[in-house]
Amino acid sequence: MSNHNIVSDRELIAAVKALDSRFVPLFERGLASGPSALEMRLAQHVLGDGEYHCLAPYKALDGMNHLFSERVSNGTAKVHHYPLFSNMLAMSEPNADGKWPKPKTRLRLGPHQIFTFEFDKNGAEFFVEQLGWCDVKAPFKASALAILHERLRQFADYDLMTVAWSGAKSLHIHLTFTTQLFLNAHEQPCPTTIQRGHQAHWEILRSIVMDTLRPSGGVQPDDNLSRATSLRRTPRALRTLEKPNVLGFAAGRRVRQVLLLEQESKRQPALKLLFSPSLFTVDSNVRKPRAYSPDMALPPDQHRHCERRLAAFYEGTGLTFVHLVHSGDDHRALFRNSPRDRNPSTYIAEEFVTPRFIGTDADLAEAAGCPPLPAPLGQMIRIWCAELDQTDALTSGQIVAARKLMAENLSRYMMLVREPMILTAPEGISKTTTIINDFDCIDMVVNGDRRPTMFAFGDYANAHEKAEYFNERWKGSRHLAIVWRSWSRWYSDICDDLGRESLTEAIATAQGVSLWRLIERLQPDVRRELEQQHRDLWQQVGDRHPVIMTVHDVAHRWGQFGRTRQLFDPNYFDREIEDDDARNRSALSCLIHDEVSVGNLVRVLTEDQMAWINDLRQASGDIWAEPRIAQQRRAFDQHVEARGNMGFDFHAAREMMTLPFDEVMLRRTAEYPAFPHGDRYACNGERMFVARRNWWMEGPDRRLADRLLFLTTEVVPTCVADKAFDGNILCTSPTHLRLGKDPLSVGSWKGIRSKHIDEVTRDYHDLEGWTIIANKLGDHVANGMTHAAARGRNDLASRSIVQVVTMLDQDHYRTVQALNAWTGREDLVLMTHVDQINQTAGRNRGFRRQPCTEHHLLINPTLYRALMSSPAAMSGLRYRFEVSLTRNQKRKAQEQRKAA
Repeated sequence: MSNHNIVSDRELIAAVKALDSRFVPLFERGLASGPSALEMRLAQHVLGDGEYHCLAPYKALDGMNHLFSERVSNGTAKVHHYPLFSNMLAMSEPNADGKWPKPKTRLRLGPHQIFTFEFDKNGAEFFVEQLGWCDVKAPFKASALAILHERLRQFADYDLMTVAWSGAKSLHIHLTFTTQLFLNAHEQPCPTTIQRGHQAHWEILRSIVMDTLRPSGGVQPDDNLSRATSLRRTPRALRTLEKPNVLGFAAGRRVRQVLLLEQESKRQPALKLLFSPSLFTVDSNVRKPRAYSPDMALPPDQHRHCERRLAAFYEGTGLTFVHLVHSGDDHRALFRNSPRDRNPSTYIAEEFVTPRFIGTDADLAEAAGCPPLPAPLGQMIRIWCAELDQTDALTSGQIVAARKLMAENLSRYMMLVREPMILTAPEGISKTTTIINDFDCIDMVVNGDRRPTMFAFGDYANAHEKAEYFNERWKGSRHLAIVWRSWSRWYSDICDDLGRESLTEAIATAQGVSLWRLIERLQPDVRRELEQQHRDLWQQVGDRHPVIMTVHDVAHRWGQFGRTRQLFDPNYFDREIEDDDARNRSALSCLIHDEVSVGNLVRVLTEDQMAWINDLRQASGDIWAEPRIAQQRRAFDQHVEARGNMGFDFHAAREMMTLPFDEVMLRRTAEYPAFPHGDRYACNGERMFVARRNWWMEGPDRRLADRLLFLTTEVVPTCVADKAFDGNILCTSPTHLRLGKDPLSVGSWKGIRSKHIDEVTRDYHDLEGWTIIANKLGDHVANGMTHAAARGRNDLASRSIVQVVTMLDQDHYRTVQALNAWTGREDLVLMTHVDQINQTAGRNRGFRRQPCTEHHLLINPTLYRALMSSPAAMSGLRYRFEVSLTRNQKRKAQEQRKAA
């Protein structure tokens, strides 16, 4: 092409002067500049070690190949000879048909990753606005881009800002980040996750760019440049115009892509990284979905995603999902009723939550039944489409929408579904509160004979809190929430109030009487106070319907019809108990079990513990099948005296005597890496014993309540529940929302080990406004607690938290491996860690997030690498990792970078 087609420097300056003379010095400096720092970085790594930056003379370069990059590598060309460049790709060759493998399958994280932002809007006015982001009087002082540069310095891996005019109507803002600090502790992501991860990080930067530059009219950056494979504009290169540009130069002219400014981030003190391993998981698809509209077909990615969701929801129901179709002005989900149903006609329309059964075997499919969708299909499609955007932190709008969806659908679910159900939902989403708020409607539908409903919590403090909330919400109604203590807790509380010493079951057994009879004989004042409190309570209830707020243990023993349940009879002290009448009056309509744990569902024993139980059974004879409490307690106490205690109390041992245990053979799964020098997690061939508990059954064929609802935020109890109920439990997550992920600041170094917890957390000891959550923390740390103690807490939202996560101790590890063997899974060890992180993070993140609080996660590096290598575990995290380095880690990584 002849030189007269090239726009000369004089022509360009004249055109800029005609547009707005203020920007002439900006272009004059750019035209006079030498190679940019970005060009030099590209040149240094343009080709080598099987990877390259694609340099292209035009956009349609076949396969984004490396042929032009070779010219720069061998010195026959310069980077600025090519108007376009890409991020790093793995080298390849064309196949037999002459086609190159797709670039997205060859992505690599090179030494640098470049994120580009372009505001591609027509018109000279907006072009002038973009130029105004630069400092026209000096290279880099007080411009909007200078402010952006300073904001980006919060990231230790931020390296360089380069701003070049595209030659047409916009600027290309290139933000370069080094990857050495990230790759020093993380594996190279696979190509598919690099594409999604790059887009996810681009979204994080987009919010900072938009908040700083604030383009008029809310103009958004071109998301075509959010992809790692996109070609972007090279500073100082010549571009051939495809159409007239904003300065009036005609199509076909060649114009220089002028370097307008550049600034390096030197002497960088930050320790936080932009690159997050959470965003390089398989699940990190953050492409902004098009807004759902019922009169338009979904784009392919949203359509595929919704079909996957429908297929997973109806798996195992007997109804086979076929496909989602768009017909007329709405979508329909089509199903086969049976293998004989060749022409699927059963469907769910957008306004439906259950299918309309049509066609072959429709009557059989309808009779078999299937669970309703949590919301009408149209609403679920909106939710599923929103799942594709999960980069940002949880927003207030998402919180409102999730709680609204919970309120609209949870009560309906409880009314429709009669089988036991376990609901998994994020921490703080107000599962129990939602049920309380709609309790009148629920009770009216599910409780025709006015039997009580029970809420079971982890402790009495939570039960009191929920009872107060319930009574405030339903003041003046026919319902009254009462906190129902176990009779032993009631007794000990009265003894404390009266200054009396509590008698024990062991003392009563030694005297050959029940504890109740011993109290009547030796503590008549305590007995009278209990009776008076009992009468006062039932007088307060009056003709209202009591709603029981209690703890897990009371719920677990309710079916045994012991004294705790017998006392629920208002006439208990007035006459002899007629068991049948009293039992019927206290039978439950509905049980809502909050924060269900694995231990609530199964018993797991070692070989020694199993032998102890078997010896007790053999020594005591056939006394465990009937409720012979006194004999059973005597046998238990004698066995403990003879053999020692294996960690069971009487009630646990009594239950285990009646459970059928399954023997399981442990196998060390690959969730933890191998330890060549003494593997303390070696367990292959060891035996353990697992039994499903049955406290939720009041008889062989009768459940403790007509409706059983278990609430949890964790994955592991859900997996165990499915096995414990032999698949006869509905596992669901009514929100079906993939909400935004609040960030956690993550630190990982060798010293984070169980035996060093005090030292690791020293900087946080007694620090005002901070709570330390860690296991094996010293008792002297006043602001510390264990992960178990923090579970379910609502009062930590206003505090900053540091949580420490280490590998499981050997006993806990073997217990989880027993559950792996029992359920046929191989992922419950890592999912146990994910549950713990999610639970603890949920104390002041997610739905409980408040301004001005922080959350730091300190994690053992071996465990951290194990989580990083498990896409399933990472996708289970509800929070995004923001990696923070120690100064020593940063220094070592920088030294390695310099050496390379």
